[in-house]
Amino acid sequence: MKKIVVAVSGGVDSIVLLDILVNLVKAGKLKRELIVAHFEHGIRDDSADDLEFVSKLAKNYGLKFEFECGDLGKNASEDKARAARYEFLRKVSDKYGKAEIATAHHKNDLVETILINFQRGTGWRGLAVLDSDDIWRPLISKTKNDLLNYAKKHKLLWHEDSTNESDKYLRNRLRRQLRNISSDDVDKIYNLWQDQIKNKDEIDNEVLKIIKNIGNNHDDKIYYPRYFFAQIESREAVEILRQIVINETSNTLTRPQLFNLWMNIKTISTGKKIDITGKKHVCFAKTEFFFE
Repeated sequence: MKKIVVAVSGGVDSIVLLDILVNLVKAGKLKRELIVAHFEHGIRDDSADDLEFVSKLAKNYGLKFEFECGDLGKNASEDKARAARYEFLRKVSDKYGKAEIATAHHKNDLVETILINFQRGTGWRGLAVLDSDDIWRPLISKTKNDLLNYAKKHKLLWHEDSTNESDKYLRNRLRRQLRNISSDDVDKIYNLWQDQIKNKDEIDNEVLKIIKNIGNNHDDKIYYPRYFFAQIESREAVEILRQIVINETSNTLTRPQLFNLWMNIKTISTGKKIDITGKKHVCFAKTEFFFE
């Protein structure tokens, strides 16, 4: 039977997700084996309590339980914590034969993420978020209030994360500012997100076709024509270079970094090379550039 790794922190969102999935399995509407996965970040002094709570919860549901204790420290950033958490979830997924990963992201999380990305200057892709192929987000169309109402109706217990009230994290500060946002505005952003996801898929497909057409394979490298990038606008260049960098390095660059790379492609001298990821360089010949 195929499996689903359910990310459970112990907070109300993930507790609701787990209960819904358990009930769907019991009703025969979801033919999957559920694996409860909990990552203890090592950020809060009381986080061990969450581990114990989720462990008992998994046992009460009769589910397998996987966990890992990190040691990120109290000064760990949101990004570092998120990266460590998803690394753990993907390890558990691999253990169970590339099992699907389910997370409890909801509509309000989506709005927060979009607005954070806009503050960071991510451009239109900041709207096309929470769309990973290996992550299932079954609650994304539900609001935080929907989840709270479900938890209260079904008398579920959960743990509150004390760091949710800390001003240290941008998401927390933004969340407080969004408390008075209307449900209509949340729905508008959600609908816009759905449209943008479709647009992103179409753009990504076109970009892959362009890269296939312009790339020249020889000597175990792909050579890309500098003149091509000299003739297109920055917006198009950034999109194409973004995917090339991902293909070549498995890393991503920010929009400013991609813009700088585009400028180098147009202007840098033959024989020069630049470090873009700490592991790979972009090397410039007279008419082409490549990665090594």
